[in-house]
Amino acid sequence: MSTLIKPFTKHYLSEVVSLVHATTRISYRPFYPPEAIDYFIAYHSSENIEHDRQKGYGIVLMDDDTIIESDTLIERLLHTYESENNVGIIGVPNIIPKKAPYLVKYAKYTSAILSIVMFCPP
Repeated sequence: MSTLIKPFTKHYLSEVVSLVHATTRISYRPFYPPEAIDYFIAYHSSENIEHDRQKGYGIVLMDDDTIIESDTLIERLLHTYESENNVGIIGVPNIIPKKAPYLVKYAKYTSAILSIVMFCPP
């Protein structure tokens, strides 16, 4: 396994949208009714994710040629979505120090708010 950190370019948009939708559907299922999950999926549309990508700075973590995590930093808010392929591979405590240099150089702040959606099977 070879994990790489790459800039989140428009080239990766459809794969990131798929990752966000899959993670949201599976991870939120035990906690939210279907209507709420549909709302979250609609909120995380391709257009909104592209808007966030342009407004902030994003990276993707790749395992070989597959995106296993997406991170977007917008002002002080860091959105992280982890795929089921990343469960137990890297883990949030291990990867944050590796991602920090990529994200901090684009940040204007010395602190951030983390919003992490991890893959949580039912």
